[in-house]
Amino acid sequence: MPKNGPRCDPSHRIPDRPSTARVHRAKKPVRQVPASASFLLYLFLNKKDRQTIPGDLQEEFQTTILPQFGPRRAKFWYWSQVLTTIIYRNPIIKWALAGGGILELAVRLIRRISG
Repeated sequence: MPKNGPRCDPSHRIPDRPSTARVHRAKKPVRQVPASASFLLYLFLNKKDRQTIPGDLQEEFQTTILPQFGPRRAKFWYWSQVLTTIIYRNPIIKWALAGGGILELAVRLIRRISG
């Protein structure tokens, strides 16, 4: 026997196991829409739109976008649809993003302060 202990015989190697990093990265397949995006729809849409728009987006996500483009691009698509819908359907955000709304409010405040 050598001084440093028994030598490892390459024929007695333990089979390669997946690293813990790979095991932790493995996720379940995406089937549901992102919950945070759905919450934003609920938060910023009126009651009438809350009943129809999220269902339509979820149906298209699950039946068309996810199978065709995969989970990563499907999530991106869903988020872009949610943000676009909020911008077009929420009058307060639409007004604020139009630029004139914020500028007009600032001008009114300055005029009121300066008397």
